[in-house]
Amino acid sequence: MGAIFKIDKTDKEILKMLVKNGKASYMEMAKVLGVSHGTIHQRVKKLERRGIIKKTSIVVDYEILGFGFICFIGIYSTNGSDLSFICKELKKIPQITVAHITTGQFNLFCKLRARNSKDAQRLIEKIHSIRGVARTESMVSFEEFINSKDQLVGEIL
Repeated sequence: MGAIFKIDKTDKEILKMLVKNGKASYMEMAKVLGVSHGTIHQRVKKLERRGIIKKTSIVVDYEILGFGFICFIGIYSTNGSDLSFICKELKKIPQITVAHITTGQFNLFCKLRARNSKDAQRLIEKIHSIRGVARTESMVSFEEFINSKDQLVGEIL
């Protein structure tokens, strides 16, 4: 876990704007905040150096691209020493868009995007074939009602 940095109100507002729109220009932000373009540039660079801003990204609508079937998969490993190998193999499956090593019931928990249930079944069978995977449990998502990168930013800032 990295160091915790205190940031001021201007930095907080810059983060809020960038989380809502990673393509926001420094000029736009400067105008809204009543500061110079150079100030925004310096502050964004400072936030990047501190590791607070890791990258900017776009949001892809996978449903429009044909990957609207979402399921979550809990993975049980045969033993803890297999986890690094399993993680390495899971990274090779592009349809796994999120994966966590967890405590509790599962050793790993993944979000899988597929074209349909048959495609998901094929991918789950592929996960089962990974050495060290003892078994899996799958849960189909009917509807995603929260997927927010800015919800927490507003709370902690």
